[in-house]
Amino acid sequence: MGAAIVTDSRLSNHSELGPALGVVSRRGDAQLLLGAWQRWGLGLFDHIEGSFAFALWDPTEGRLVLARDHLGDRPLHFRADSRGVAFASHPLPLASLDDRRADLERIVSYLAIEHESGPASFIASVSRVEPGQFVIIGPGEVRARAWWTPSLDPLAWSRDDARLAVRAELDRAVRDALDGPVIAAQLSGGLDSSLVVESAARQRQTGQRLVAITATADRRDPADTHRFVDEAAVAADTARGFTGVEHLVTISPAEPPIAALERLFPSTQRPLLNVCNLGWMEATYDAARSVGATTLLTGLSGNFTVSHEGSSRLAGLVAAGQFVRWWHEARAHRASGGARWSGIADMSLNWAIPLPLHRMLDRLRHGPRESVPLGFLRRGHPLVRATLNRTRHTVEDPRFRPGDDAALILRELRFVDLGLANAGVRARFGLDPVDPTGSRRLIELCLRLPADHYFHDGRPRQLARSLLRGRVPPRVLDERRRGYQGQNWRHGIELGRDSLIAEIDRAGADPDSAALFDLAAIRTHLINWPTEGWDREDQVQRYRRDLIRAIGALRFMRFVREGAS
Repeated sequence: MGAAIVTDSRLSNHSELGPALGVVSRRGDAQLLLGAWQRWGLGLFDHIEGSFAFALWDPTEGRLVLARDHLGDRPLHFRADSRGVAFASHPLPLASLDDRRADLERIVSYLAIEHESGPASFIASVSRVEPGQFVIIGPGEVRARAWWTPSLDPLAWSRDDARLAVRAELDRAVRDALDGPVIAAQLSGGLDSSLVVESAARQRQTGQRLVAITATADRRDPADTHRFVDEAAVAADTARGFTGVEHLVTISPAEPPIAALERLFPSTQRPLLNVCNLGWMEATYDAARSVGATTLLTGLSGNFTVSHEGSSRLAGLVAAGQFVRWWHEARAHRASGGARWSGIADMSLNWAIPLPLHRMLDRLRHGPRESVPLGFLRRGHPLVRATLNRTRHTVEDPRFRPGDDAALILRELRFVDLGLANAGVRARFGLDPVDPTGSRRLIELCLRLPADHYFHDGRPRQLARSLLRGRVPPRVLDERRRGYQGQNWRHGIELGRDSLIAEIDRAGADPDSAALFDLAAIRTHLINWPTEGWDREDQVQRYRRDLIRAIGALRFMRFVREGAS
């Protein structure tokens, strides 16, 4: 008996793989992956592109190989113990029936907003295959290894050559996703989604519909004066500039967050990163499904690839002794509405200041700030203490170190495992979310471009701007405010405070929840809801980030214990 494979995948290079392997590509991804294994063994990862999760049994060596794509677009979990090995896309079917509970260490790490790393899933005793890795399970062996280790060596290319290469790779990634009679694409007022829609508009086939969807909230928060809160008008202008693009604006109503979580947990089976964004995201998915699309294009990874800021540019000029060039860039940055001179000094020189001194100066400028958000956890709990002790030694360095851009981009791309969230979209909406800005080849190219390709003439994100110049309205290129699509989050909580308080009361009956969370503090914050002060960032973070994430984690823990009830 030969090797056998099961896969959940969307390979993008059928036209190359099929002829190389002598396989008719229309027979599907499983046949291509099996042929690639037979030809190249573990070297197959150098030849396949796209998103995938697969489990391959090789009887000749008596081993099981589990693997996921570079960013983990598809989930894959397993459990290996004395009873044997089991694997599945989702973790809950693998959980112990007699003691089904959330992994508390992962819950604490999630609430501390740490990078997701290591094999543990959010379900106790269930492991995940990490993005960009494979796991070999054989007699007496469970071994994980990274297959994706992209080169970070800088390319000595001109900006024109880099721009042409980036456009070609982005176009390739978009073109690979243009299947089906209707393609939907998320379109905000920013650079990333505009890049994707512009590319799709140029490359769509005759008769193929391209529908750009913009989600906006059902109300505006008057306190949000410094954010880009309604992107619909800008997105409409952008869509009008592209030939044949239909534009659809969908309104996301305010909703109690518990309602969205209870809908999503059965298909996502993990705590969700930003509960306050669920409303507009679900509105986008509903709109895409309503027009008959089966693919939804996004630009989720654009900030880390094609529209990266080039954060270390000024620091690099100082480190290289190019002070005249630094002066021109710094002055242009200030004149274009960038950072103040104090901020420019920090961007340029903080890499040369010892980290303890840098933190002391930061406290003097901004006051004391909690380095690790505790999310209403009890500081005395052993897992919380361990997390605080660990982060004191591995705390993220905020300095702009010259030449660190590539390593930082790679780290941020791996910040959160989106496989289960994407699986939830596929299960609930029948949509395949595809992010061309996160394609492997595009990432590997962008990682190798020095900071001056992204930051020059005093402005960040210049590579993306150069690709869009003359193709989108100038205000898309010039907008500096951060988008804020889930701005009706406060009204949703206010509508559902009773249900949230009831959830906190239920959590008190669970020993794990009661020991880990300060339930009284959460309840007090919900009862004594502020009526003012929403222009303060610290208050917004306390409620939008910490409070709602804590409640979401508590509801997830109950979901794991009780199932979908």
